[in-house]
Amino acid sequence: MHTQSDRVKALEEVQQQLRLVLAAIYDCNVDEIHIHNVRRDTAALARLQKRETKSGQLSRSDVDELIPNMVWIHEWGIHLGLLSEKGQNKPTLVFAVKISAWETMQQATSTEIQKTLQVVMDYGDHMNQITNNAAANYPPSTADPNQHGVRDRNRKPSTKKDSLLKKPLGKMYAVGWHASFETNKTLVSYAPNANTEESLAAFRDLNTKLPKVAALYRHGLACLFPGGAARSQEVADKDGNDHFNSFINALTVTKEQFSNYQHIDKDHYPVAFGYWWEAVQVDGRWIFCSNVDHNKTRGGEFIWGPMEARGMVEIFWRGLLDFHGTLKSIDDAGFTRFGTSIQITARGVNAMRKVWNVEQLANAAHNVHNLAPKLAARITTPQDRIDTIQDRLAAKKRKTAA
Repeated sequence: MHTQSDRVKALEEVQQQLRLVLAAIYDCNVDEIHIHNVRRDTAALARLQKRETKSGQLSRSDVDELIPNMVWIHEWGIHLGLLSEKGQNKPTLVFAVKISAWETMQQATSTEIQKTLQVVMDYGDHMNQITNNAAANYPPSTADPNQHGVRDRNRKPSTKKDSLLKKPLGKMYAVGWHASFETNKTLVSYAPNANTEESLAAFRDLNTKLPKVAALYRHGLACLFPGGAARSQEVADKDGNDHFNSFINALTVTKEQFSNYQHIDKDHYPVAFGYWWEAVQVDGRWIFCSNVDHNKTRGGEFIWGPMEARGMVEIFWRGLLDFHGTLKSIDDAGFTRFGTSIQITARGVNAMRKVWNVEQLANAAHNVHNLAPKLAARITTPQDRIDTIQDRLAAKKRKTAA
């Protein structure tokens, strides 16, 4: 007869063997591999959502009170969350977190990562903020069809009066493509707020650097969760995207004490990935600094992976399937935490499919400018945005001269 102690010991031996294998795969030390066997807890989620409905976005103290046994991840290394359920012949990876110190990276690696993510930070200086994200608004209920972020499907929609009670916290902007709210347009790039020649020039320059940003996120996801990266690429390829150019349709960025509610996302495929890092503001510009750590922002934990660490935090999660959110935070003066995520959004995919199909895009050599004029007219590219702003500035200059 096997005792409870025997079963625990056997499980520990299995876990240790698994850590050895994973350490070999990730090419790291065994003590850097952390396995978390998770389970669903609908009662805990209900407590969190009840508190949100009453008090707004959650804080760390709210979670500590409502879920005393919550595990807060902060150790260096790779953390893998495995969910085992009846009827499944293998566990499911529901989250993965990698925490790396800048000083442990090769100098060339950390320099290149920071140089690339600087593009993401600078981009926000020239973009309109997103104010209609359902997950950042109150309360967490059925989302408007034009919003991204979701929705406890069993809750009644909020009233307009309710929505005015709790204001979104922090700032959000995005890079990439989304379904259009513009007349006679179906698929558009996110719009810049450039209103000067200098801002337009900066926006134009930043757009030339976006391929490196996309490559960094593709590489990060592929290293942390190879299977998820491969499946995401396959999903993108099904709609005719050039395998060597396209990947995820949207990169979302948050900063300045951003938080949101427990939610699931309106994504097309359940793989989301992002980087988190701390930055300092110098002369109005957010930049990296060697002595800036995440402790400059208190709170702001992601529900799966809190940022109680220095350096870079990488997270994969199943945004379409699992409730998640960012807790309230307080930044020290002049500091902020940037949080980012890439995903294939459902509305972005649906919009694209209204414009072209696989055959049409292949015939156009995967270039929207080569599409039939009737189709191309339904798209607004970043270059279209630049041309429109340039024309507006030129018209303003002519009017001033007159």
